[in-house]
Amino acid sequence: MVISSIINSLIKHTSKSLVFTVAFLLLSAYSFGYNLTDSLNSLSPKRSYFGSYLSDAGYLYTAPIRWKGKDWAKLGVLSGLGIALYSADDNIQRWMTESKTQTTKNLSTVFEKFGNTGYTSMGLGVAFITGVIAKNEKAQRISLLSLKSSLLSGLLVQTLKNIGHRSRPNAGLGKNSWHGPKIAAKHKAFPSGHTTTAFAIATTFAQIYKEKKWVVISAYSIAAMTGISRIHDNKHWATDVFAGAALGYFSARAILKNEERNRRSITLAPSSQYGSMGLTMFIPITGN
Repeated sequence: MVISSIINSLIKHTSKSLVFTVAFLLLSAYSFGYNLTDSLNSLSPKRSYFGSYLSDAGYLYTAPIRWKGKDWAKLGVLSGLGIALYSADDNIQRWMTESKTQTTKNLSTVFEKFGNTGYTSMGLGVAFITGVIAKNEKAQRISLLSLKSSLLSGLLVQTLKNIGHRSRPNAGLGKNSWHGPKIAAKHKAFPSGHTTTAFAIATTFAQIYKEKKWVVISAYSIAAMTGISRIHDNKHWATDVFAGAALGYFSARAILKNEERNRRSITLAPSSQYGSMGLTMFIPITGN
């Protein structure tokens, strides 16, 4: 029953934005006369873009199996910071509530959109089509990878939300209100989905454009403001945002790592020519 609830929550969380984005991509590409399938697959020649979701999901969700000492050390540090932050949740929430002004409300309204999957999916769809029209493969790649990172990290978010069922600050039940694994539509504060989405996209941009410092700074600044907006709006505790930021960051890094691993590996595929069977060796040439 809990698994069913998680799946239903994920579908509710992603289906509208994903369906809209796919439809937008297809219709836009058709309108401009481009072969969307070729454009998608050219970014990862050995596997289809949509097919790569299974590979990347498997790589992401089984990551702890491959962790080494330094990876567990990172988890330990993050857990320690999270525990320390947990003790300050009430004070941070109180200070944020007391510091609200019309200006902060307006800013919060703007930055909330950067973590809303409906807006981000549409924005990434527009960015992809722009890249197709401009024949900019880097723009196409970053749009599609950002979308994938956002959606796959969303599954982790919904899983944790359904396991913990932490009450939101605006519920008035306090930071220690956890309702455990069960089927329920409310009490899903931990972790922050908006922050996860924002950091998954920001990390993708920061990694692909890491040579451009202004992109890195801008991407993470926007993601951070998105997280702060969720605390400001009384939707999340500080620890929800902290966990969401970490989840989005490491999810995107894992997906990018798997993408690069697939792009660089050498594969053999059966082929036929002039009536003879043989093998074709695929040796990818990486580049921007």
